[in-house]
Amino acid sequence: MPTSKQVAGIFSTRVFRALGHARFAPYRLRLSVLADLLDSPETTTLGDAFDIAHQYIAEGYRGEYVYKNSIVRQLVLERHDPHEAGVQIEMHTGASIADVVVFNGTSTAYEIKTDRDSFARLDTQFHDYLTCFDLVNLVVSDHKVSAAQKATPDGVGIIRLNAAGDLDEVRPPDSNIGQLDCARLFALLRQDEVLRVLNRTLYYEPDTTPANLWNRTRDLFVSLDVEVAHCEVVSELRDRGRSRLQFARNVAPALSALACATDQSKVATCRTLARLALPVPEAISLDMESRR
Repeated sequence: MPTSKQVAGIFSTRVFRALGHARFAPYRLRLSVLADLLDSPETTTLGDAFDIAHQYIAEGYRGEYVYKNSIVRQLVLERHDPHEAGVQIEMHTGASIADVVVFNGTSTAYEIKTDRDSFARLDTQFHDYLTCFDLVNLVVSDHKVSAAQKATPDGVGIIRLNAAGDLDEVRPPDSNIGQLDCARLFALLRQDEVLRVLNRTLYYEPDTTPANLWNRTRDLFVSLDVEVAHCEVVSELRDRGRSRLQFARNVAPALSALACATDQSKVATCRTLARLALPVPEAISLDMESRR
């Protein structure tokens, strides 16, 4: 029987991307741990095997991925139309990385602290998130709720992942629009997204050299009203994360957060879904050059 840590190791973006590769050989050993969890691997699809593996670690090794997947499944896919929402996983924000950020009618950030994590960086993380996102939440286990209440500012929400694997709201977050910083919002966007925002709001068309475009667009962006800037950022990042969320609806439930964290071509998406539908031994051994 593989260890919980070995099983948790298969829930990585590298392994998930490999599911869409034509040649899968380098990753066969990594996924062989799945067969060791199953009574009848030859009659279990790879997708179902991932679900079984996820349940295994959820019961005995609740690492960060279990929390991320619970957020995506319970707070996004079960509540929002995937055409009307977008998700970003591990989004760089100032000096921090927000674990999950959801963009629908507004922006909502989720910072995860598992039982193996400390609260040492929370002050820095909350400072970064509260200048970028409307609603900010800390997600912890039952064991950390009391400590979270002491370590978390009043405006930050607290959510617990309970023993049954459900997410419960302990304290709702307050709207944070008044603290947002246009320069920080600008940093969330790619250049093409910034140009679309400035064209919609200021009718701007590039009027300088490529070398000076970043400074020029930043100056224009920070001149926007912060509520307008935030609304535009939500629109762009919702669109950016929308296709990933739609993909997350089609993969095995255990892989929802990985689907939201991974950009794949249409060909790779088809290969991934085809591989997940195969029995485990065939899915692991098969190369799929001919599958489109």
